[in-house]
Amino acid sequence: MDFGSQELKKVPEIVQVPVLVPPQKHNSLLEVRELTVEYRAGHGSPVVALREISLAISAGEIIGVLGESGSGKSTLALALCGLLPNPAQVLGGCIKFRDLDLLKLSEFEMEAVRGAQISLVGQDPDQALNPVLRVGEQVAQVVCAHNNITARKCRQQAEEMLQRVGLGDARFYDAYPHQLSGGQKQRVVIAQALVCRPALLIADEPTSALDPITQAQILDLLQLLVDDLGSALLLVSHDPNIVERIAHRTVVMYAGRVVESGRTPDVYANPLHPYTAGLLQSRPRCDHFGKLPLTCIPGAPADLSLQSIGCAFEPRCDERMPKCLQGEPEEFITLENGHSVRCFKYSA
Repeated sequence: MDFGSQELKKVPEIVQVPVLVPPQKHNSLLEVRELTVEYRAGHGSPVVALREISLAISAGEIIGVLGESGSGKSTLALALCGLLPNPAQVLGGCIKFRDLDLLKLSEFEMEAVRGAQISLVGQDPDQALNPVLRVGEQVAQVVCAHNNITARKCRQQAEEMLQRVGLGDARFYDAYPHQLSGGQKQRVVIAQALVCRPALLIADEPTSALDPITQAQILDLLQLLVDDLGSALLLVSHDPNIVERIAHRTVVMYAGRVVESGRTPDVYANPLHPYTAGLLQSRPRCDHFGKLPLTCIPGAPADLSLQSIGCAFEPRCDERMPKCLQGEPEEFITLENGHSVRCFKYSA
């Protein structure tokens, strides 16, 4: 039984949803303050993957975290879920989720939060799914782990969530992962993450392994489900087009630091940091095809294992100044509409 060739027939087309207006400000669901994470393995130099990261997200809000590979995006996602690998150490900061300080929870306490209140959708569904278990059972197991209900009720909730992600045919419940296409497997992983109706969904490059058409379907599905369930979504991506498609606010990371943040329309219409401008200029756009040449940011991302005094982006920046070699701006400069940037261009 192979459903791969039947995906477009079995999965209903999802209507594209325009970018929503950000919800009105209210108490933050999740607040990260000055989070610093270091990787230390063997006798090599320590790598500070996150440096004083601060951000907040409210219920119903979608935040896009944008940056190249190695900017610290995935480390942030893992830290929020309490899934940092052994070489990683939290050197400072705070992660407040509702009335919980996640960094002070034991692993046992964190297991009660993970999956039920905070869920993660990773890059590769093949790593998230057990190849020897039917996919419906794997969704039902999440329900059973966080609810004291019968196996029949767990199956019912799993079937309902598979229906919501476009896999309502009974054959999908009993299928094994290898019988599904990449897009269908990612839908199963999304069903796992949302079946307990978590308040926060973290999606780490959820479409990177998918073709463009399936990417669009998955993004629209995430937006519809998050809006329907009232959850918040933290979307991690290296692709500016993906973040622009659904995010209310955009946070740009470089070398483990947030260098710019603001409402997505503001960031994309008026990028303040040279790095953000470089990312946006390098993305392919259908409306510019044949009109504007694609550019790229010169050089390579910063090597975080090397100690540097100046701004981490200085070697790649066309707008570098002498002061960029002497240090880096420690504070955000906030302009109108909460649009903030960490760059000497805007300092006094």
